[in-house]
Amino acid sequence: MNLAENPFADLKIAVLMFPYSREVRDFCNDIQRVLRKKEKEPFPYRQLNNGLLACSSTLTYGFEWLETIDYVRQYRALAVGKSENILDNIPTPQQIHDLIFTWAQTWTRQFLNRRGNKDEIESVCDRFLDAVDIFPEDWQWEYIQPATLIEDINSNNGLGYQAIPSLLATLLHEKTITIKLENIEQKIIWRKVQNGCSGKTGLHLVSQPFKVNYIEKNDRDGTVKEQEGYYAYTLNLYLHTQAGRFNDRGNLKPWIFLHLGCQRYADEPLVKHNFGRNISVLIGMNTARIDNYPTDSILVKLTTDRDNVKQWQEQLPDLLAAFKARPLIKPQEIFNNPKKYGNLDNAKKWSNDEYYLIHTEGYKYREEGQKSGGHGHHIDTGFSLKERADITSKVLQLLNCTLIADKPMECDIKAPTGKKMPLAMRDYDYLGKSLLPSALSKHSEEEQQEKVKEKQTIIVNAIKRASNNNPIYLFVIYREEHTKRLVNQQLR
Repeated sequence: MNLAENPFADLKIAVLMFPYSREVRDFCNDIQRVLRKKEKEPFPYRQLNNGLLACSSTLTYGFEWLETIDYVRQYRALAVGKSENILDNIPTPQQIHDLIFTWAQTWTRQFLNRRGNKDEIESVCDRFLDAVDIFPEDWQWEYIQPATLIEDINSNNGLGYQAIPSLLATLLHEKTITIKLENIEQKIIWRKVQNGCSGKTGLHLVSQPFKVNYIEKNDRDGTVKEQEGYYAYTLNLYLHTQAGRFNDRGNLKPWIFLHLGCQRYADEPLVKHNFGRNISVLIGMNTARIDNYPTDSILVKLTTDRDNVKQWQEQLPDLLAAFKARPLIKPQEIFNNPKKYGNLDNAKKWSNDEYYLIHTEGYKYREEGQKSGGHGHHIDTGFSLKERADITSKVLQLLNCTLIADKPMECDIKAPTGKKMPLAMRDYDYLGKSLLPSALSKHSEEEQQEKVKEKQTIIVNAIKRASNNNPIYLFVIYREEHTKRLVNQQLR
């Protein structure tokens, strides 16, 4: 898609630089020296960002790495929203400063019990905390006009690659489309999601959960089983550029791509996860985690620790306790009863926080009353091409003044037809049809044999060229028994 001219007139972008990058660098160097460590002490910015997002869902992302200037790593936070109330919906610098200082106290506290000169360690920590305690002069959210990023996508260190898709997600947030599945109308309500804490990827969209029931028949023994589970549509918006495709100012002109997907939610106790991998949970805050902090219906993706999935990543509960914030539900409680903590049935009176355990291939669940073992997710994921086309079409209708579909590419020359059409462009069943008795009946017996031999020679030679005269093994992967029989017939 192309972006329309001035598509985000009612939206604004706000950025906030991390103001203590130099102080953090000096502290890391000083604490390394007094502890006499060979390795440099890392800056736990991911822990800070996890805490920020867990307390303020209205940020697009926290302090993510931007660039390095004079050996000092710079970090920047991003928020997008409506022009008239963007500052009302994001934390103030004063609120963020309080969280940064509390995080700094939590970080330095761990060094006080390390081996080394206690006085030197305390001195280094105190100097760092004194520096962070000072509110930076003229430290405020800075506004950036979306048009500036569209005109030059690489300005502001490529901020447009995250900000523009996030602006589109903001336009679709809480908007509704209706599609028709067979004879049933299905309403889809879009909801913003922070893409997680692993990178500055901006926002994407997810629908409300849907419950699905269908009957599955086992062709081997004829048994019938009812399958039931929950899923949601996901909509990712990507910005790309194309070499040689410029706007009127001579800068790269952005393409917008829509990618529709599906994700499944757990609704039974999780008894097996993927070893060495963290577990992702979408969290919705319906009341502020810290008093007087802005809230939104956006979902935040948080993850468990990969070494201990029973704990949130980066000691997040300890940091929230230091923030004096309302605590998160423990991961194990969510694993034991996902349906209790997620509003999977879309109850209108749901007032608690929402926790949606995202299913990943390999997870095993236990049914009620089952003592051991486990099963995968009951429902298969995916949808028809028609369903994909309907949803995409309805989304474009919502964005009819923002996104403009590009014209389909046209052939530069006409494709050959009839007898002149090369075999590479033939229909896949062209050769097979020409060998059928009905196609050969108009020829004499000798001519029929010659025709068959000619076609077979073409096929055999093509196979030999493709395989470099090596044997070819065909593996038929099937699920239903009749599929295997049909494929075998077609192959033969």
